[in-house]
Amino acid sequence: MLTVEGDKTPMGKEKWSRSTVRSILVNEKYKANALLQKYYTKDYLSKKRIRNKGEVQQYYVKGSHEPIISPEVSEILDKTIFDTTGLEKEAEGLREELFLLTKKIEDLSLRNAKSIDNTTFIYADIEKEYSKKSEELRQINETIEDRNYRKLKAEKFTKVLMELKEPLAEFDEEIFHRLV
Repeated sequence: MLTVEGDKTPMGKEKWSRSTVRSILVNEKYKANALLQKYYTKDYLSKKRIRNKGEVQQYYVKGSHEPIISPEVSEILDKTIFDTTGLEKEAEGLREELFLLTKKIEDLSLRNAKSIDNTTFIYADIEKEYSKKSEELRQINETIEDRNYRKLKAEKFTKVLMELKEPLAEFDEEIFHRLV
């Protein structure tokens, strides 16, 4: 949606990726915290800044400024609305089950069964199970897609908050639900 609307990423790119949106939503700045010395100046003459990968001590400061997203909302976003880990594991399990069912169907078609009726009965059961698992996988993929869409909408919400002339005194659920 952000790409379609022409919004650019913080790095000025036109195409938004999941990782970009996720990095914004989990960024400590939105939670009123600050990580100091993410970058450091290696050479003061050239003033070239380098990402700190442990060369210089970093400091994590909690409550350094007013939060844009409350810790409660941030936790809810991370644990419920956006987390697709469990769904992705479930989808992987269903893909494996579908693969095994496909192998059963292939084996059944190659096997020389004693009775056509028995083969038809076994095939019908496997086909029914395959259809059920396929539908479960479709629903899980749809849920994952919906949650990823909500991630993008939440990022849009965060952007609106950043653009407000005056900070909100408290979380405005109505604004959040309109945008998400």
